[in-house]
Amino acid sequence: MILRKNSAAAFIIIAICTIANAQVTQDQLDAISKASSSQIDSAMKAVAEAAASNMPMQIDAVTTLTGAMYLKQVKTFIYYAKIKINLTEQQRYDLVYQAQETFCKSAMNKAWTAKGVTYRYISEMPNGKNDYAFDKNSCR
Repeated sequence: MILRKNSAAAFIIIAICTIANAQVTQDQLDAISKASSSQIDSAMKAVAEAAASNMPMQIDAVTTLTGAMYLKQVKTFIYYAKIKINLTEQQRYDLVYQAQETFCKSAMNKAWTAKGVTYRYISEMPNGKNDYAFDKNSCR
């Protein structure tokens, strides 16, 4: 099947590539910047469904991704994780700082957030939750 540059299917494939942190081309970034709100919602829904179908996913010895979903009403992509150990307040702060630093290095993440998508990460630990989000103002 040949996909036109602006077709919905091509756009969803671009979105799904986000999961794998594939190399990003300028054409992909341009497609995101030109996408309509409904295309963004369709793409994010497809990404969430693809991610969720691969969970649970062990990230490291103590972290497991347990779910993903997209809330169209508030344009928020949510990842859920379980962390097996207790984190101190400083460790929680460091986790968010490192996550933000990594998140902001991605041109693809910046393209999605420029279109109004917020990424939210909710981690459950034995001693509580860590809940943080990145949006278009997070990477300045």
